[in-house]
This record gives sequence, C-alpha cells and structure tokens, in this order.
Amino acid sequence: MVVHHTDCGLQTASDEEIRKVLGEGIGEGIGEEGKEVLKGAVFGSFVTPEESVKGDVGILKASPFFKGMQIVGFVQDTETGLLSEVVGLE
Repeated sequence: MVVHHTDCGLQTASDEEIRKVLGEGIGEGIGEEGKEVLKGAVFGSFVTPEESVKGDVGILKASPFFKGMQIVGFVQDTETGLLSEVVGLE
C-alpha cells in the first residue's frame, strides 16, 4: 500500500530549489565530493499527491521484487484524515 498525503512540503518546492537551499546552508564545508552528491540528488518533489502516488505504484509494480503482489495507492487528506483511492487493484 502506497499512501501519500495532501499539504506535503515536497509539493511546494522543486528538486532544484531544495538543492539550492541545502547548498547555501552547507556552504564551503561540503567539499567537492559533497557538491557532486548534492548535484545529483533527487528529493522526490511533485505537483500533485495523486500523480506522485501513481508514479510510486508504477515503480513498485515494475519491480521484480514485488512481482505477484497486490499494490494499491491512496492519498490521505491531512485535514479530514480520510483516504482516497488513487490506484486500485487491477
């Protein structure tokens, strides 16, 4: 079961914006190796939680590690606590 939620911080900033803030916060102490790691880092920012759930469910369904498993996806509304099904069983 994949569950994401509304009002997520990763929905409000792009990976590039996150890299920039982290790089500025770390400053020169990060070193060249750290700069390379940060440059290639993926933080998982997204536009809508529904699309993010669909993407994660797709990754899991394509993985040989989860072959034959039932994978479903939901979004939880943080105001009401209710779950909405985004990806059901096929």
